[in-house]
Amino acid sequence: MKSKFYKLNLQETQLCHSKPYPLKSYKKPTNEKTGKEFPFCCENHKETYLRIKNWFEKFPNCCEEHKKWSRKSFFKTSRYIRLPERIMDQISFTEFHIESFIDNNDWFDLISEYIEYNIISFGIPDVGLSFYLGYIQAYLKSEKVIPDENKRKLLLQFISSITGSKANKKERKPSNNTNLNDLYNIYESWLNEFPFEISFLNHLQEKFENELPFGKSKPSFNRYSKLLKYQLHTTESFTYYLSKLSNTLLTELNTLSLYENNKLSDPKKIELELLVVKRKKAISHGFLSDSNLKNEPFQSITKKWLKEEIEFIREIKPLVDLRPTENENNKDVPTTKSIIIDEFNTLPKGWKYAFSSKQDFETFVNLLISFFEHKEYSLPKNTIKLKRSTKTKFAKSLGFFHKELSEIPLASDLKFIEIVKCLNHFQEETNIPKVLSR
Repeated sequence: MKSKFYKLNLQETQLCHSKPYPLKSYKKPTNEKTGKEFPFCCENHKETYLRIKNWFEKFPNCCEEHKKWSRKSFFKTSRYIRLPERIMDQISFTEFHIESFIDNNDWFDLISEYIEYNIISFGIPDVGLSFYLGYIQAYLKSEKVIPDENKRKLLLQFISSITGSKANKKERKPSNNTNLNDLYNIYESWLNEFPFEISFLNHLQEKFENELPFGKSKPSFNRYSKLLKYQLHTTESFTYYLSKLSNTLLTELNTLSLYENNKLSDPKKIELELLVVKRKKAISHGFLSDSNLKNEPFQSITKKWLKEEIEFIREIKPLVDLRPTENENNKDVPTTKSIIIDEFNTLPKGWKYAFSSKQDFETFVNLLISFFEHKEYSLPKNTIKLKRSTKTKFAKSLGFFHKELSEIPLASDLKFIEIVKCLNHFQEETNIPKVLSR
């Protein structure tokens, strides 16, 4: 089956580090006593910066993982110029952000979203992320920074949930390897299996065909990165979700609920629909039993099919016999041709009243039929000649045809006006709609 989603190979992709932005009120920290700016404002920031800088001088030969990346043809170390300074900026931005919002009512969302925004900005591979997370983790443990123990605990748990229990891991591990194509195929199977063909379920089809409900959790929006995220279903949880959805829909929408709400107006029609859908589902599933797929003889398949066909015919026969035939349904429905012929027959002497020959009459009638039934037609090369003194009555008939057979206002139906002008009495008329409406 052709894939609907492209899976990005993170081992063969380099997405550059992007610079996150601080709050507008942010100012680079300066030591009031020494006048030195961040990161040399204090020993803690200075030591962190020197440690990162020392590591970066060895990059990408700092570890086996980055050595492997550097051997890939697309990997450019030049994209990481000034990385130590950028990491330190992010540390400073995040410190300020935490201090600014830790006492707000929505402190957790404001801080966790900003930390996540910074994590995303490290790109792929996330070179230097371990330094950022290691520092922020240590910073969050400080009672001086966050006196509330519960707040400290929640923020530390948040970092661990992203990185996988150790904030100083050098590579993040994906927590959910769900393949979107697997979910899509499961959903397609559900759409094909659910009985949308039944009239009282049909209104649901468009809704569900335009959805892809792959999210297990409610989507959350990050105000800083502007990204929407949610946890994907696994194949198992998605199958369970769709089973529950089917159960909910079918327990709410059924013939009993229709009956109780006085909406079961044609039970025989519904019964026939149910039997037809049941038979369609049986045929779509085939006649091989899963338990005996390899050894089931073809004779038994034919036997099973015949038995089910006979049962189906027996079930639907009483219902089909009650249905009117196509001819019975249509016997009182006038056709385009009958409307035109009947109108011409109201004229004195019928078609002979206006037409000089039967051939002209049939040519014009066929032209009208093709036009009103939206079939291909071509205008006659020669003008169709009508008898003298027939224009007024004939115009009324033409107006009647258009009123009965067209949904377009006469004044704007240029193609019909073109057909009328094939008749000699109307060739020179400048206001055909007015003439036909008298």
